[in-house]
Amino acid sequence: VYVTVTRPDGREARWKLIPHDKALHVPPRRWVEIHELRVTDVLHVLASRPYEEDDYVRTREDFLRMRP
Repeated sequence: VYVTVTRPDGREARWKLIPHDKALHVPPRRWVEIHELRVTDVLHVLASRPYEEDDYVRTREDFLRMRP
């Protein structure tokens, strides 16, 4: 599994999460893309609050327009 994380300033970093016992902490206000996720892979997401539809940005383009 590969994870690409984009910061609010548009800079990107990419991680390879292998072996499968690895974890990645992603701070708030980051755009995350997950690549090459196989049907046998498990992805856990922990959040500090319950899901709220209005909190989510649906496209990378919208995220990049939100730059401070």
